[in-house]
Amino acid sequence: MRAAVRADASVQWGTGHMMRCLTLAEELRDRGSEVFFICRSCPEGLRKMAEHRSFPVHLLEDDGEFSFTKDAEQTKELLQSLPPVDWLIVDHYQLDARWEKILKPLVKRLMVIDDLADRPHLCDVLLDQNAYTNLHERYNQWVPPSAVQLLGPEYLLLRKEFLQAGQRRRSMIRHLLISFGGTDPSGQTMKAMEAVQHLTALTVTIVIGGANEKRQTIQQYASRFPHMTLHVQTSHMAQLMEKADLVIGAGGSSIWECCYMNLPVVVIQTAANQRETIDALRKKQAIRYVGKAEEVHVDRLRAAVETLVQHPDAAREMADRFSRIMEAYRPGRAADCLLNWNNSPESSGGKKG
Repeated sequence: MRAAVRADASVQWGTGHMMRCLTLAEELRDRGSEVFFICRSCPEGLRKMAEHRSFPVHLLEDDGEFSFTKDAEQTKELLQSLPPVDWLIVDHYQLDARWEKILKPLVKRLMVIDDLADRPHLCDVLLDQNAYTNLHERYNQWVPPSAVQLLGPEYLLLRKEFLQAGQRRRSMIRHLLISFGGTDPSGQTMKAMEAVQHLTALTVTIVIGGANEKRQTIQQYASRFPHMTLHVQTSHMAQLMEKADLVIGAGGSSIWECCYMNLPVVVIQTAANQRETIDALRKKQAIRYVGKAEEVHVDRLRAAVETLVQHPDAAREMADRFSRIMEAYRPGRAADCLLNWNNSPESSGGKKG
């Protein structure tokens, strides 16, 4: 099977789209498929990461102004110059059914990865790996009735390094991990560092991406505190989570890595598309939510962390509620759906609505 992935990464949109697509690409390759990427915007570090993993990256011309019609024509021209594609996988907030209508005749089938549920799609498969209160209704108006919907954390695109890591229940909180994704455009990493600078009894690990625009400031700040260690563009995230007892982070896709690792999480909402997932997890008392990025001040975040450090039993119970959400998870379910496809939800491992 041959698959093409259309995804982008940037400071504005973050790196999550590319990272989860790289995970799916590796799952497909492990099952004998050939996968390549089509990108308009992709930081050099991410592009090299994909190529290092032997996934070719084809770059579309980028003049700074996005047009779905221009994007579709360029993608079409590229696909026509390459051997036929079985699956076109699209993970992009700016693309919808209008773009998909142009590309669909060139491929056998089309998969969309989304978490917004705010625009129509002309797809055979829709994947949304997040949790919501209206999980099985939110896409019904946006996809064809025939589309298979892979919904919820049971279809999580979890990197292999996490599957190989050890899960444990934490009795005390001695090691804190701060991670707000690859770019952190709202500057929550600095806020979290300021909130825990006085907790010198803890080991504090900070992770940022190479594309973080505040990298130098963060490096200088972390160097002032012996209990803080900074990692930039690490390839050992699972190992760092394995050592951690508590995480401060956003409500994006990385929150499900914490869920799998049975980690208690203090969450700041850094983007509007995180709200529904955060609301669902709050109702289950599975996370400690402190507010939207613009509302959360250092004092509020400090108080939340101190409370959990002082009450490790409460943190452990919260993590247990969190991890139970993924009881139905099985590695590679989304990849298996594509490979076993014959337009039947039963045989492909998916669900309707």
